[in-house]
Amino acid sequence: MKKTNIILLRHGQTHWNVEKIWQGTSESELTPMGRKQALDTKSVLDKIELDFTYVSPLKRTIQTMDIVLNNRIIPYKEINDLKEIHLGIWEGKKHEDIKISNREQSDNFFFNQDKFNVKGSETYYDLQKRVVKVLDDIFLKHEGQTVLVVSHCMSIKVALAYYSNIQMNELNKINNPKNAELITLIKEKDVIRIA
Repeated sequence: MKKTNIILLRHGQTHWNVEKIWQGTSESELTPMGRKQALDTKSVLDKIELDFTYVSPLKRTIQTMDIVLNNRIIPYKEINDLKEIHLGIWEGKKHEDIKISNREQSDNFFFNQDKFNVKGSETYYDLQKRVVKVLDDIFLKHEGQTVLVVSHCMSIKVALAYYSNIQMNELNKINNPKNAELITLIKEKDVIRIA
């Protein structure tokens, strides 16, 4: 069985990252620093032969993909299930305001992810189920290839937890992926490891 690589890439820094506003599935564009981060990552990816790219359809991930793949002819597909966790009524609100109005769930988002549940939002379990299904499908469809997946912080984190056999109540054993950070999932002989 051939080795299959999925290179996970979190988008670059956005304006809402800087302003500490809940993004979720809402739109926020890259900052100049976010563009620089993507450019720095491009210099690494330029040395890697890619067969295909899958990307969340949100503007920040599309912008990041456009920068890192600039001038490269690589087919890509937008996948809704690679979006960030949907945060319901929190989206577009400042972190500090939510911390005041809903301290318990604000704490749960960061520290007790298995208990996170906000009106209109997804749970971390919902998020993990949809993201892992996409990645498992990519492993099957692109056996022996190297595929770039451009997504989001929590979407990537829950996938890493799944492939590391880390339970949701221990999610913080995994560091949050940094903006424009690359993390590789390698599947070989039906075993998936993180590099």
